[in-house]
Amino acid sequence: LERVVVLFNQTYRFRLVATGSDFNYKFSIDQHMLTIVAADGVYVEPYRVQQLWIYVGQRYDVLVTMDHRSSDGVFWIR
Repeated sequence: LERVVVLFNQTYRFRLVATGSDFNYKFSIDQHMLTIVAADGVYVEPYRVQQLWIYVGQRYDVLVTMDHRSSDGVFWIR
């Protein structure tokens, strides 16, 4: 498992790419909203979601503000 270290109340950009040829997948971070800012390299009107389905060949830029705390300091990326 990969660990991403973040700071409380900071915003981070994740660039997600579905490079497979058969499967789609769902991306989410426990207890956090995702703000979609680009799709397939084109900026879009930002919108918020709890999870994002990514299909073969798609690319998304996602902003996440780490505005929650957990007792163990861990949030799962799923």
